[in-house]
Amino acid sequence: DGDWAEAQDRFCACLSAITSRSEEEEFFTMYSEYATRIFGEAERCRVALEGYFVSTAVAIRVMEGLANSLDPHAPIGQMALRWIGTSPYAVAGLI
Repeated sequence: DGDWAEAQDRFCACLSAITSRSEEEEFFTMYSEYATRIFGEAERCRVALEGYFVSTAVAIRVMEGLANSLDPHAPIGQMALRWIGTSPYAVAGLI
């Protein structure tokens, strides 16, 4: 129906805006903000997120918080890229 199509468009616009911003910003310094926006918009638009994406996003946020509490200058992004590269999606060439 029209409401569902509008909600999908809003969610896609949110993802597009995040993608555009991430080209100009260091992704991992903004990761928590991006994840919060994606989860919030998914809830508002009633869009179901894939389980692996959600669990990976939450794991990265936890890792980010722990690492920052131990060493605020730790290169979280560089450290996480090795882990993200082992995901089934990365291995399959989907990300």
